[in-house]
Amino acid sequence: MSLQLIYAIAALVAALVIYRPFITRLDCMRYILFCTAAMIIPLALFISSSIIMSSSSDESMFHNILNNNATHHHPFAFQHHNNQWKTSFVYSHYYHSQNTSTIIIATIMDIGKGALLLALLAVFSISFSGILSRWDFPILHVKPQEHIICDFLYRHVSSVAIILLGSYSNSINTTSHPHQVVSIFCPMIAMLYLIAGPYLFRRWRVVVATACFTTYIGYMSASYNTQNTCSVFASWTVADWLSISFIFAGTTASLDYWDAIMNTYPYLASNKTEDHVHMQDPMTIYYWIHLTKAIMNLTSESELDPEPIEDVKAAIRSLGHNGRSWKTMSILFPSNLRQEMCVLYAWFRVCDDIVDDMDPKIYGTFALDLVNKFLNQVFSHNNSTDKVMTDISSQNQQHRHRRRRSRSTNRSRSSSTVSSTTMLQSTTKFGKAALQDPRIPHTIDWDYYAQYLNETQLATLRGFSRLAPILCPKAAFALTDAWKIDIHRKAMKTQNDLLNYAGLISGRFAELCTCVIMYKSGRGNWSGVDPVARQDDVLKSARATGQCLQLINIARDLIADSLEGRCYVPLQYMPSRRTYKVLKDSRDPSRIGEATLKSYAIQILKLADGLTAQAQVGIDGLPYEVQDGVRAAFEIYSAIAPTLRNAQGFPKRAKVPKRRQQWIAFSCIYGFHPGFCRFLQTVRYQLVQWTKMMNHKKMADIALPSK
Repeated sequence: MSLQLIYAIAALVAALVIYRPFITRLDCMRYILFCTAAMIIPLALFISSSIIMSSSSDESMFHNILNNNATHHHPFAFQHHNNQWKTSFVYSHYYHSQNTSTIIIATIMDIGKGALLLALLAVFSISFSGILSRWDFPILHVKPQEHIICDFLYRHVSSVAIILLGSYSNSINTTSHPHQVVSIFCPMIAMLYLIAGPYLFRRWRVVVATACFTTYIGYMSASYNTQNTCSVFASWTVADWLSISFIFAGTTASLDYWDAIMNTYPYLASNKTEDHVHMQDPMTIYYWIHLTKAIMNLTSESELDPEPIEDVKAAIRSLGHNGRSWKTMSILFPSNLRQEMCVLYAWFRVCDDIVDDMDPKIYGTFALDLVNKFLNQVFSHNNSTDKVMTDISSQNQQHRHRRRRSRSTNRSRSSSTVSSTTMLQSTTKFGKAALQDPRIPHTIDWDYYAQYLNETQLATLRGFSRLAPILCPKAAFALTDAWKIDIHRKAMKTQNDLLNYAGLISGRFAELCTCVIMYKSGRGNWSGVDPVARQDDVLKSARATGQCLQLINIARDLIADSLEGRCYVPLQYMPSRRTYKVLKDSRDPSRIGEATLKSYAIQILKLADGLTAQAQVGIDGLPYEVQDGVRAAFEIYSAIAPTLRNAQGFPKRAKVPKRRQQWIAFSCIYGFHPGFCRFLQTVRYQLVQWTKMMNHKKMADIALPSK
């Protein structure tokens, strides 16, 4: 192996080992495209310089260059003379020595080594950039409300400046300052800033760090030893390496930017919901066709509707502490899935809080009726989605053209994207904002909900309504049945009632999550409109996964639920109904005793154990890019069960130690099978116990009196 490839291979292996759990289908496609480009670049540079050399009429200069490089053993080396690109061919030297086949083979090998080095750097750049950028949602760095002048500076001024920099680099290209490829790559960098300048400026830390690390590795790899250096990079300077590294880093960030925009504003690419299904998989040609359409249809961020982005921010705020935990866990998910999962979970928590906050003694079933009315209006639009999408999207396109013409004179006129007769149907800002978005059903009475809900709750409902076309209505309405049980505080007579409740509240929510995961992973629409794509056995296993986790949660929160006037322990576990009244009405679990509470919890955990195998099957049925993250969350939550069983007494709220959570997460995301993880945990536990026993034995031996 060539010595110059060692640095690149070592860096690539380190980056891939760390980034392996986070690799998405878009990353895989980037690897393919970038490696293909990296294979072409050395050959293209060689051919272009050969053409320039063959067209030169300065024979004396040509022979001088040959003589200066006759002692070099490289098939070709880039040289500069009189501010023109020249290539000296040792081929001629070998030709006179009648070694034509040798030089051809050596030339091909050197081009191959150069292409391999660039491919390694490209893969490293993608992986390193992904490691740095996964800690935040890309869509949060899109600023539609920023002034148009900032967008102009980010895109056009920076692009022109980079082109001028390339021209200046070419003008000072001398033997003492040989910038051979900077002037070639500067137009490419300028194009990146033209299409994604605002994002590149806002994520400059990630882009610069990735470009600098890639430059260092490339420069060190190519210049480590002159006898083993790839001749295609023999005279490349740091500026040359920085330019191509910036192309790798900037293109990676630009794809993240446009992927986030296209998934948040799919109507930029197409008005048809069938096309929206096809554009979810980056491994297909449909994705790249629609991505190109989105780039061509959007000239400025100011043309975007800011409400979808603000709704994502509101969803994160509504989760509070849970939002940080959910956001951290979602790092394992692909970028186009993370924000949808966050919005879905925020909607679930908001509806749960609405039902819990409105006292049924005062409001009766009003909260539940409010949620039911919203779901009825959300899912009543399925028959006319395409027509509404087409009409509103065409109006939005006309509106964008009007904004381009009148932006400088009256920016305030941009609040209307639909006809005035439609706007009269809503008087609140939430309703007006919803009517601007073609993804939101226009059958929702936002003015009605604005009377009872705050801004954050309304924004969360609005975000959920955008997901409605890909969600199963039956699963969503099943959640209201579970909330109805909570409102009426119904007692669980048997363990079958408990299983049914767990299946309604968490099992159905897991089904909704599966619908989103499958849709955003390019597996089709699982809402029920496409029976071919929908797989009921996978959804059944997903419900078992949620059901299992809910049972563990109920077993852990026996005391916490009792203090809030709730009791989910089946009556068949209790000696008499008096125990149920103590837990629910008296709210005094201490009168029951820790031993009795623990016995109830263990019986509930046995029900969860019976669903574990099916839950694992459900996780295995998910796309590979989300399996590790879901399995890590499931195993961490399942670790509560042994914590409860091994606890002294019955804790108020059992928690898994942080180190154990980290070990479980690390084991799952890096590919260890859960059974193997449990085996390693058992071995570790036995080693700890053996170490303690040996330490006690040593202390006992020391304590023995000497004879």
